[in-house]
Parts: sequence; C-alpha cells; structure tokens
Amino acid sequence: GDTLSLCIRKPPKQYLEGKREEDLTAKDVCSGFLCSVKPNDAIMLTGPFGKELLLSEEDKSTDYIFVASGTGIAPFRAFLRRLFAEHTRISHAHRGTTLLFFGVPNQNFLLYEAFFKSIKLNYPQKFGRVYAYLRGGIKKDGRKVFIHDKMREYAEEIITKLDRGAHIYFSGSMKMMGGISIMFEEECALRGIDYESWVEDLRKNGQWHIEGD
Repeated sequence: GDTLSLCIRKPPKQYLEGKREEDLTAKDVCSGFLCSVKPNDAIMLTGPFGKELLLSEEDKSTDYIFVASGTGIAPFRAFLRRLFAEHTRISHAHRGTTLLFFGVPNQNFLLYEAFFKSIKLNYPQKFGRVYAYLRGGIKKDGRKVFIHDKMREYAEEIITKLDRGAHIYFSGSMKMMGGISIMFEEECALRGIDYESWVEDLRKNGQWHIEGD
C-alpha cells in the first residue's frame, strides 16, 4: 500500500532553556506544527516540491556523499534504505561507497542512529558516517565545530571522489552552505583548482544536488 513517512524533531524542554519563544517558533515551524495537531485534525498538504534529491542510479559504481543538518537527514534515510536495506536493483548491484555527514546540536538530537549503526555493521567497507556536534565539539582555538569543519577533515577524499564522478547531496538548513562553500573554496585553492569552475562543472554533470530551507 501507500506509506507516508515523516521526520519530526521536537527537542525536549531541557534543551530549550534560555531560548526566547520567538526563536523557538522561527526554528521549529514544521515539526512544532505537526506535534501540536491532534488525531483526526485535517491538514492541507501541497507539493511535491523539489527535484534535486533524487538518487542517481544509472551507474552502479557511483560513490555518494550525503550532507545533512537536523531533519534534513530524512531523505538520506530513504536513500540508504534503497541502497542497503531494501531488495532493489540498486541494492543488489551497487558497488560504490556512501559517506554521510550529519550536523546536530548534540547526541540527543541524532535521528535514525540505530538504523545507521546497522548499515555500518553490515557494510563496514561501503558506508561511513561522520557527526558534527555543534554544541559539544570544540576546536583547539575554542570555536565550535560545524559540519564544514568535519567535512574539511575528509576534503581530500571528497574532492577526489567528486572528480571521479561521485554525487554529493545537501539537505536541511541552507545556513550550512556558507561554511561549506568557504571550506571547498579554500581546499580547492590548496590543490590549484578554480572553485567556481569546479562547482559549475559538477552542476552541469548533475553531481551537485541541493535541497533545503
């Protein structure tokens, strides 16, 4: 039958202390609304929207890089199910690797962790996950650790894979793209690569996918 799966995140009260009510409203529009509805309430849905987050399955040797913040992890759970957990043509034939970067405030905000652990356990050579804890991780210079900081640690691997045809997907708050763009620009400069041309080529080749708010 038809199944609709939603990713809803409502932080426990202890993680919201000290925040203004207007800040909570601004940052928690969708999940907050869904948590407030009652059984049998009528909800108007529109869409679908977006066309960037479609898993490319043409080449069975394609490497994938998934970058998510918050509930932006939801589409990547679906991708990973298709690649590793369901009996699909791509799951039986796929020979590439998948690397997931997930940015959350701290470990209490992790979503689908049991599922990701099971994939890592069953496919240790084909799946890797890297978490950026925005409130728990502190760099040597005292600054917070953001998702682009964790990606920088894997810059050589990421850039090499993209140059070989990998697909990279971004989902979640688009505020993360500022730091990610700067990281890529700096890492490309270290390798003598023109960043703007490099990204434009990835877009033209259909390897660069962004969907978020």
